[in-house]
Amino acid sequence: MAKIDDQTKQLQSDLAATQADIQTISAGVGQLQTQAAANAAAIAALQQQLADAGLSSDQQAALDATVASADALKSTADSLATQFPPPAPAPQAQIKS
Repeated sequence: MAKIDDQTKQLQSDLAATQADIQTISAGVGQLQTQAAANAAAIAALQQQLADAGLSSDQQAALDATVASADALKSTADSLATQFPPPAPAPQAQIKS
C-alpha cells in the first residue's frame, strides 16, 4: 500500500509540474500573439508610409519578405495557442495514509 501511495504522490507531483509547464507555454504563446499583432500593426503603418513614398523593386521585395515572415510568426503563434490552451485547475485528490 505504501508503494501505491508513493506512486500516487509522484504522479501528483508530475501532474503539478506539467500544469506549471503548460501555464508557462500558454503565457509564452500569449506573448507571441501580442507581439505578432503589434508587428502586424507596425508593418501595416510602414507599408502605407512606403506606398506613399514609393519603393524600388529591391525595397519592395524586402518588404514582402518581412510581411511573409510576420505572417508566418502569427500563424505559428495561433497554432500553438490551439495546442496549449490554459490549463484547468488541478483536482484536489485526497490520499489516505
